[in-house]
Amino acid sequence: MIYTGVDGEKTFSVDYSFLKKKWAQSSREGRRIYVIPSDQCIVIHRDTDIRDQQILKKTLAIEFEERFGKVEWDVKLKGLRYCAVIFKEFEKPKDAYALDSEIHALIRSAVFNEFTDGYILDLGKRKTTVIRLENGELKEYRVILRGGNLIEKEASREYGDDAQGVIRDKGVEDRFVRTIFENILGVYLDRLGNSPVFLSGGWSRLRGIDSYCGRVYRNRYVRPELNSAFGSAIKYAVSDCSPDFRQEGVSEKELRRFLTSTGFAVLLLVGSLWAIKYMGDSLVRHWKEEEKKLFSEKFPDLPTVAVRDQVKAFSSSRNFPLLRKLKDISQNLNKGLKIYSFEYGMDVLKVRGEGASRDLIDKLSPKRVKKTPNGTFEFEVEIK
Repeated sequence: MIYTGVDGEKTFSVDYSFLKKKWAQSSREGRRIYVIPSDQCIVIHRDTDIRDQQILKKTLAIEFEERFGKVEWDVKLKGLRYCAVIFKEFEKPKDAYALDSEIHALIRSAVFNEFTDGYILDLGKRKTTVIRLENGELKEYRVILRGGNLIEKEASREYGDDAQGVIRDKGVEDRFVRTIFENILGVYLDRLGNSPVFLSGGWSRLRGIDSYCGRVYRNRYVRPELNSAFGSAIKYAVSDCSPDFRQEGVSEKELRRFLTSTGFAVLLLVGSLWAIKYMGDSLVRHWKEEEKKLFSEKFPDLPTVAVRDQVKAFSSSRNFPLLRKLKDISQNLNKGLKIYSFEYGMDVLKVRGEGASRDLIDKLSPKRVKKTPNGTFEFEVEIK
């Protein structure tokens, strides 16, 4: 089976044999698995006592909708731990066989290269992604909305037409380039310097960058800029808990292929079962549409998502402190505030940004505030 990982304009294909458990790079294009950029999704890994996938989905439906609004999400249960991916403002391509978060793609790429403990540092053009692994499992990650484009922009101001040559020939060995690079990494400078680091992304080629890492690892199969595409291409060759946003069941094309290979008797049996399932699904869809219609008439200001769960929630006395905090923060996001990064770890979502005045920031109840040389204020807010 051929799978093609798609990361923006970059692609990588593998031919994987489920019987032999072997893979090889392929020049052909197969089932396309699209990468959701790390700054357009939230990845949550948690332990759970729930052992049934469908029950888990129903349990998470209300929580995710109240925390994040109307978003796309999927979850996969593995043992007593689940992995959920939530995204918004990313349109699923029509030819997508599956979706894959960039966080999981990078982790898969690293683990496939026997890197299981330390930091993954992915340096791209517009963002930098830092992931910490322990025993091959995600412990925390952070997305910094600054990358190679910022280095080029600032270097051009300093060196003019010579900027590209300075970046190419000297990299972080140049004092000015080094300062920009260190500002991007911030608090992670010390952590990376004392840890194994799996380097990824086209800007990981920057000269002198190895000196910032305790011990450097790289992908031995592909160029660093193909790490995300490679990680998604091998999604079904690696056993992990990452969801894939695929509809359950068998596609019509796969069903026809299966029936052709199994003979007329199986054709009749499976065809009958499929017809029953189809009629049942049609009836269920009709019921759900009626539920949504009645719900919309009764509550015109509410989204028609997870209708039954919302009705159940109305009759309960449960409170959601996190929802209240999110609403409070959203109400105070006024003009003059800019959000540039988020970090998730240990069930805490940290939001970092910059404000034009201290008064605007104080309304957010920040945990930290720091005045910049430009007269603005950097802040950090924790949502627990």
